[in-house]
Amino acid sequence: MSEATYRKYIEKGPDACQLSESLAALEFRDENPAEAGRIDARYERERREAAEKDDLRHAWLRDGGDERDFESAHRDLSSREKTERLAAMDREAREASARAVLGGF
Repeated sequence: MSEATYRKYIEKGPDACQLSESLAALEFRDENPAEAGRIDARYERERREAAEKDDLRHAWLRDGGDERDFESAHRDLSSREKTERLAAMDREAREASARAVLGGF
């Protein structure tokens, strides 16, 4: 069956598909596991990016930003958010390492 049927099955769920479409999607998944995995990963990445963008939009509006200016500011906000998240992860890893070293003495 087609990749499009599998995408519909993943994006809208089995309840939105007819029985024949669901069976075709499952057959595609079984016959093309690597491609199905790529489709799943792409869908999940797009879903996560949309949720992060929505969270940034709400924070932007809560901080007094204008809805019309959000799209132009999104790239900077996203970059800043990722930088802060990586810095926090680095800090937590360094603290855990220091605790492990000190705990060994």
